[in-house]
Amino acid sequence: MNKRIVKCAFYAQFIVSSAFLLTSCTEPNRFSEDHMRQVHTFGDERNTSAVIDYLKDKDEAVRAHACELLASQSDSLAIGPLLHYMEFDPSEHVRASAAFALGQYQMEGLINLMLRWAIDEKSTSVKKAVIIAVGKSGGGAQLVKFKDKFPENLNEALAEALFYSTRKLPETPELIPLLQSLLKEEGEARFYAASALCRIKGNIQPAAEELKKFGQSEDEIPTRMALLRAWCIAAEKDSLLLLKQFGEEENYLCRLSIFRGIQSWKGKAISKFLLKALVDESFHIRESAAEYCLNNPSILSSIELEKIALNENHARARYMLLEAALKNADVKQSARISSSLQAAYSKEQDEYVRGFILNALSADFSNLAILEEECFNTTSILIREFSFEALLKIRRDERFPQFAQIWQNSAASQSLEEHFKKVILDAMATYDVSLVAIASTILRDTTLPGNSPSIFPIPSRDIKFLEDALNQMRLPRDIESYGEILKTIRFFEGNPIEGNLKPEMNNPINWQLVERIPDNQQIEIHTDAGIIRAELWVNDAPGTVANFIHLIQDSFYINKRLHRVVPGFVIQDGCPRGDGYGSRMETIRSEFSSRNFDEGILGMASAGPDTESCQWFITHTRTPHLNGRYTAFGKVVDGMDVVHKLGIGAKIQRIELLAP
Repeated sequence: MNKRIVKCAFYAQFIVSSAFLLTSCTEPNRFSEDHMRQVHTFGDERNTSAVIDYLKDKDEAVRAHACELLASQSDSLAIGPLLHYMEFDPSEHVRASAAFALGQYQMEGLINLMLRWAIDEKSTSVKKAVIIAVGKSGGGAQLVKFKDKFPENLNEALAEALFYSTRKLPETPELIPLLQSLLKEEGEARFYAASALCRIKGNIQPAAEELKKFGQSEDEIPTRMALLRAWCIAAEKDSLLLLKQFGEEENYLCRLSIFRGIQSWKGKAISKFLLKALVDESFHIRESAAEYCLNNPSILSSIELEKIALNENHARARYMLLEAALKNADVKQSARISSSLQAAYSKEQDEYVRGFILNALSADFSNLAILEEECFNTTSILIREFSFEALLKIRRDERFPQFAQIWQNSAASQSLEEHFKKVILDAMATYDVSLVAIASTILRDTTLPGNSPSIFPIPSRDIKFLEDALNQMRLPRDIESYGEILKTIRFFEGNPIEGNLKPEMNNPINWQLVERIPDNQQIEIHTDAGIIRAELWVNDAPGTVANFIHLIQDSFYINKRLHRVVPGFVIQDGCPRGDGYGSRMETIRSEFSSRNFDEGILGMASAGPDTESCQWFITHTRTPHLNGRYTAFGKVVDGMDVVHKLGIGAKIQRIELLAP
C-alpha cells in the first residue's frame, strides 16, 4: 500500500514537472537576454574583474545587476569601482545598487566616504541606500552625530541604518532620544526604531511611554511585535498592564514578543506571565515557555512543572517541562519521572519525539548509561545525535561537580572527566558529521563546570584524532562539520578560529532550465497541516531557483521533515539526514539582494557564503537581521496559517510546480 502511494506521488510529480518543462513562458524572466545571463555567469564563477567590466555597460539594468552580483562576492577588488559608480553613475538605480553592495562589505573604513556622499547626494532613493549602507558598516555613531544633515523623509532609512549598527554601537546619550523620536514616525521607521531599541546596550526606560502608546495602538503586526517587546524591556514597572495586554493580544506572535520581552525581569512578575504562557492556545508560546523553564528551572517547583507537563499535548513542550522538573527534583520524584520517561521512550515510534525524551533524560545523571547505549549502539542518525547532545548536556550541567562525586563514590576506575573525554573520542571516531561537529564545539569550550576548564586542557597537543576526522569529511557536502573541526584544530594550535570556508564552484547554473522559468512561477508545498502556495523569484536568484526546481523535479523534497522550527522566526526543511547536518555534494552560490526578509519569505540555509545546497526556510514574520545575509528566493502567497501550524518533525509530503 505504502509503495503504491509513493509510486503514484512520483508519477504525479513527473507529469507536473514535464508539463512545466514543455510550457513556454508567457512572462519571460530577465535572463532570457544573453547579456544578462553572461554577467550573472561571471558572478556565479566569482570572476570579479569580469563583473566589474559590466559596470561600464550601456544598459543601466545590466550595470545595476553587476553591482548586486558584487554584493554577494565580498571581493575587495570591487570596492574602488563600486565607490566610483555610487558617486558618478547617471542612473539612480545603479548608484543605489552600488551603495547596497558596499554596505554588504561592512567595512568601517568606508563609513566617512559613504557618509559624505549620503549628505551630498541629490536623489532621495540613493540617499536612502547610502545611509543604510553606512549603518550596515557600523556607522551608527556617525549617523547620530550628523542626523540633522538629513531631511525628515529619510527617517525611515535612518531608523533602518541604526538597527543594523546597534550591535556595534557604543552607548551614546543622543541615541535613545533619536530612536524615541523615530517611534513617532509611522511605518518602517517605527518598526526599525522599536527593533533597534530591543537590541541596543543601555537603559531604554526613557522611551517607555512612547513604546506603550504605540504598542497598544499599532495595527501592523511586525511593528506591533517590536514595540511590545521593547516596551517590556523598558518598563518592568508596567508588569500588571503588560500582563493584561498579553491576555488581550489576539495574534500569537504579539503574545510571543511580550513573553520574550519580559525575560530580562526578575521575581514574581515573570512567574505570572510564565503560568499564562504555559497554557496558551499556541503551541509555539507553550514551547517557548517550556524552554524558559528549562533554562531557569528554579522559577517553578518540580511538582508544578511535572503537573503542567502531564496536561501538555505538544511533545516538545511536554518533555522540556519534564527535563526542567528533573533538574530540581528530589530523589523520589526524580526516580518516578525518569522511569516514566524511559517507559515513554520504549513505546514511542517517532524519532523526533524520542529525541525530545532523550534530552529530558539528560537532566537525571542516573540515565548516563542509557544515553551512552543509545548513542553508540543505534543505527538511527537522529537518535545518535539526540543521544550525544543529551550526553553533552550532562557535561555542561552546572551540577557536574556533584555528578563527579557520585561517580567517584561508585568506585569507578576513572574520573567522570576522563570518562567524558573517552565519550568525546568515541564520538569523533564514528566520523558521523553531526557527532564530530558537536564534539568539536565542546572541545573549544573553556567554561565547562568541574575541575578542568575544558575537555582537553591546553597545552595538550595530541590532536591526531581531529586530523583523522577532518580527513574523513567529504567536501563540499560536509563543509559545516569540516569547518568546526578545523576551528578546533586552530584553537589547540593557538591560531585564530574565525572565518568561513567557501567551496569551489561545482554546480554551474542550468541556464536552459532558468530560461523556462517564468518570473511568476508558483509552487505548492504539501504538508501535514495543509498546503502552502509560494512564488519563486527567478529574477533575483536564478541559480537558487533553478537548483530548487531541479530538486523538486528530482523528488528530493518528498517526505522530508522539518528539523528546525524556531517560534516567531523560521521553519526549516530540506536536510537529507533530518538533523540539520545533511547536505549534497553540489552547492550553489549565495545570491544576496536588497529584498528584505518579511513574513513568509523563502530563504536558503547556509553554513556561510556560497555553501547553500538543499536546506531552505520560511520566515514566520519580519526578520531584518537576515537582510543581505541569506539568499531570499521566494514568498508565500497563500497558506501562512499553515506555516504557523508546523512544528519540528512535521512532514513536507511533496512540493509541486504549478503551470503558469
